[in-house]
Amino acid sequence: TVRHKASQRLCTLRVVHWERLHAGSDELTDAIKGHVLAEAALTEHPNLATFVECFGAEDVDAHLTGSNHQSEPAGAGCMCIVTANEGTTLERIIRANQEKGETLDEDRLWKWVHQAIVALGHLHANGVVHRNLCPASIFVDGNDDIKFGHFGVASMLTKMQSIEQNNVASVCYMSPETMHDGRVDAKSDIWALGCVLHELITLAHPFCLKEDLVLYDVQSNAPPKILKKEHDYSW
Repeated sequence: TVRHKASQRLCTLRVVHWERLHAGSDELTDAIKGHVLAEAALTEHPNLATFVECFGAEDVDAHLTGSNHQSEPAGAGCMCIVTANEGTTLERIIRANQEKGETLDEDRLWKWVHQAIVALGHLHANGVVHRNLCPASIFVDGNDDIKFGHFGVASMLTKMQSIEQNNVASVCYMSPETMHDGRVDAKSDIWALGCVLHELITLAHPFCLKEDLVLYDVQSNAPPKILKKEHDYSW
């Protein structure tokens, strides 16, 4: 979390390293860079995190306070994307309820389901695939409304290193086709959203035991059995 000097808003900083992008040609690389910036600015929706500003890494100190990001030399190919900090995340809410052993209120869940579907529909209608849907990338603001953040190619690029290191916690929400051949489309987002909603309802991921870093192959193995507690949810 950082503070944006001009607006004095608490914000989230995302750092994109262009040098990690291997697009095959300068033209394709430039096109993907443009797509990243277009995705970052696609915020005209109440359920998307508010875009604040983007700038080169060498200008961090001029725009932000409280950042521990080490400014890189000009021309280092590093872009900072700043979005408003929307409060807590679904990840924190799930963790808190797990510790208390309490399920979430059904009316609250239905509201979030509706908002998530509407937000995802807005992204897909504008040709944007989220690519990074998980409880940590879905914020909950002061009105208890959800907002998608950390979406798009920018998030994919910042996660490359953790994916290459087989950090299972970062790939638990990838669809089978993404895991097997890297294919990502709108259907991949629907898969990820299904995993998130399942986790909100049961407080457990359907295919991944994250505490043990075990990811089940959903195409060739049955998912783990989840112990279901008694609850008052409707069918």
